[in-house]
Amino acid sequence: MENIYNLVLDLKQKITQTEIVIPELDNNTHKFNMKITQNGNDYVFEDDITSELAILKTDGNFVVLPTQKTGSSYIATLTEQALTTAGITKAELRFKKSDELLTSTQFSFLVREVIVSNKHIESTSVYKALDALLAKSEEFTKKMDEGIKSLSNVDALKAELSEINAQIISAKNELSQN
Repeated sequence: MENIYNLVLDLKQKITQTEIVIPELDNNTHKFNMKITQNGNDYVFEDDITSELAILKTDGNFVVLPTQKTGSSYIATLTEQALTTAGITKAELRFKKSDELLTSTQFSFLVREVIVSNKHIESTSVYKALDALLAKSEEFTKKMDEGIKSLSNVDALKAELSEINAQIISAKNELSQN
């Protein structure tokens, strides 16, 4: 399950326009297959060059992704971190050799907002269930209030029982003496 976008990036151009639209958070399923040219001719790098794709997101943060060299092309897989912010996103391929850096032309793509995400609340039809739970909650609250009222009489009941107990003990003592 993947979607591959083929791009030709010329080292001499300022920017390459694309019409690529990628859904936000579609991680690890979108790949850029980038061929590098210089003035329209294939550009071949030496073997000891490393490459990476730098992505500038619309929130001002950047992500650097590793690339794989396949023939004369470089492939980068877009991760979730590269697709977290909807909007026009800029990218460029960077080539490194010790302290040298060569950067490709910049290109942009659109990260579009998706319908299902953590930013949106799922609509459900659980109103009846919520209504039933609310009724049970109200019933439980009423029973708890009755219980609290009963508990507030406990001290008075204890005093009354203590008095009755004292009377029983007194009556028992009188009977024992007779």
